[in-house]
Amino acid sequence: MATTVTCPLCGAFAEEDPRTGGYRRLHCELCGKFEITESAEAVLPGLLQTYQYGQVILPHWVQRSQSTNVIPRLEPDLLTQILVNFAVPSLPT
Repeated sequence: MATTVTCPLCGAFAEEDPRTGGYRRLHCELCGKFEITESAEAVLPGLLQTYQYGQVILPHWVQRSQSTNVIPRLEPDLLTQILVNFAVPSLPT
């Protein structure tokens, strides 16, 4: 049975599936479906302090990853790669 939690990426409501290892599987109302490892979740607060737009970039990246039909699993190295290499999404004009 899923539990309602706060999404670690954007702060919105999310449903968390029962844990089955060293990661969490979340279904966020804004980000979509993703997995995050315990080690990634441990470094996330520091990364969000370092990268000013991290709370915009990470949810956007996860949303864009939904089209592959593969649930993205966020690990520490991937979080850093995303924050270093992806720009803040622009709003349509």
